[in-house]
Amino acid sequence: MSNQLNYQPYGIQKNVKNYSIRLIVCIMLGIYCQGVSSSEIELNPGSSQEFILDGSWRGKGRSITPTIPIKAYTDRYSVTIQNQSPSCDITIRILSEIGTVVFQKEVPAAETAYIWIPVDSLPNGTYVLELTNKYGDYLQGVFDL
Repeated sequence: MSNQLNYQPYGIQKNVKNYSIRLIVCIMLGIYCQGVSSSEIELNPGSSQEFILDGSWRGKGRSITPTIPIKAYTDRYSVTIQNQSPSCDITIRILSEIGTVVFQKEVPAAETAYIWIPVDSLPNGTYVLELTNKYGDYLQGVFDL
């Protein structure tokens, strides 16, 4: 009779064990990620190089800020755009040395914090990145592949 009181079917023990492992992993990930914000994530890894963006960018708020809230990086394979103030849609164009548009895209405001553009199919050369918005803001930067 005492054996019946302590008896637990094998399936229940296995499910409890799996649940416990999942719970421990979730807690460990929560502790590991605690305090890390998206602004602290390194968006300029390894061999990427920042290139200078010139122009004026005030965005939707229209207040003048001393620094441009947008940075651009390139490696041989992509152009990455990091926007610290994603408040409006951005039109992105990449032009070749002779002024031919080789890439163009309108990016909605909600997606402008981090933009990744593959450029590995473009031939080696010098290119111009242009960023514009409906408020008349304009930035451009030159990069080499």
